[in-house]
Amino acid sequence: MAIEFYVKLRDQTDLFLTAVLLVNAEWVRDTDDGWSMYLCSEEAYAQLSKKFPGRAKRS
Repeated sequence: MAIEFYVKLRDQTDLFLTAVLLVNAEWVRDTDDGWSMYLCSEEAYAQLSKKFPGRAKRS
């Protein structure tokens, strides 16, 4: 089952996190307040949260 979550990239140089997102998640849309919404599995979200603490929030 896919879950929705939001990530706020610091700037365009945040390439490692961007690469991880491209492999593990599906981009949905950008919000007006600077967050990007993605869909991924529970397992992928757990891995992202572990590698990038505080950078993602579930909807």
